[in-house]
Amino acid sequence: MFSKDFHNYIFYTLTILLTSVCISVFTPLSVSADDFSVSDGILTKYNGPGGNVNIPDNVQKIGGSAFQDCEKVTSVSIPEGCFAIEDGAFDGCINMKTVSLPNTLTSIGTLAFARCKSLEYVHLPSGLETIKGGAFYDCEKLGSVQIPSGTKTVENGCFSNCDSLILLETDPSNSSFIAVDNVLYTSDRKTLLQYPAGKTDTSFTIPDGVETVAADSFKGQKHLKEIVFSSSVREIREKAFSGCTSLSSVDLPENIQKIYEHSFRNCTNLCRVYVHNKDQQTVATAFSGDSSVIIYGYDDSRIHTHAKKYNIRFRTLDKDVYDQPDPEMIF
Repeated sequence: MFSKDFHNYIFYTLTILLTSVCISVFTPLSVSADDFSVSDGILTKYNGPGGNVNIPDNVQKIGGSAFQDCEKVTSVSIPEGCFAIEDGAFDGCINMKTVSLPNTLTSIGTLAFARCKSLEYVHLPSGLETIKGGAFYDCEKLGSVQIPSGTKTVENGCFSNCDSLILLETDPSNSSFIAVDNVLYTSDRKTLLQYPAGKTDTSFTIPDGVETVAADSFKGQKHLKEIVFSSSVREIREKAFSGCTSLSSVDLPENIQKIYEHSFRNCTNLCRVYVHNKDQQTVATAFSGDSSVIIYGYDDSRIHTHAKKYNIRFRTLDKDVYDQPDPEMIF
């Protein structure tokens, strides 16, 4: 038989263990100075346990990748006095639902909030001047954005692959950008910057006056089956229509002079591309990943040379090509 002292020891040990478990389970996460690595006002690394994070008042800048892949962070409050969020600062915070940005913020860096897949809404302060490329890339639950009055720079693909994004607006007093039917343009309407991935329209006509379809502007748009290019469009930039998986055919009018890298990459249902400009420049990877595509063009055209060089199926374009059965393939 065990002694009374042994029983007392067991009882005492179990009491300590149970108390420790209860404390760890029921005590809320606390904030410690050790949770943040801050140097000269720059938060360089978050080391905390996650949950609701209140960044210290002495932070003036969120450094690059400071919170990258912190999957336990659910919300962040950034203090007044912070003026910049650098590249990739919150990239991959997949469970962060809310972020509070200060009125002092002037710059959001490249991919700063990319892959924040739970982020549903963000209020951009009026003094925000710059939103760099892919800042909110792949924030799949982000439903609405308003570009504030003070914003002067919105780089390519800031809101691409945001599958729920439907409302894309600009403050009426913004002089650099304009949104028409939730499509973002430069104020002169010469560049189409962003078409929301969440819009469910199946057809879209690029308005007269637009000369450039910006890089990543339609990237990941899975609803559009038809794009109509106006006579003013001159160029289609990098990855503009990449991942537009519902597009089945594209008619590129004579005014289009160049299509860039990966312009129509991974448009998996794209079967036909009609090219009317004999001198149109087409970068090598424009149709990469489009295994079913057939290019229709003129026999003495640059696109014919392109098709032969990169082993893309080619057929001769003539005035009746839309009505007649497909002619024999030419390589």
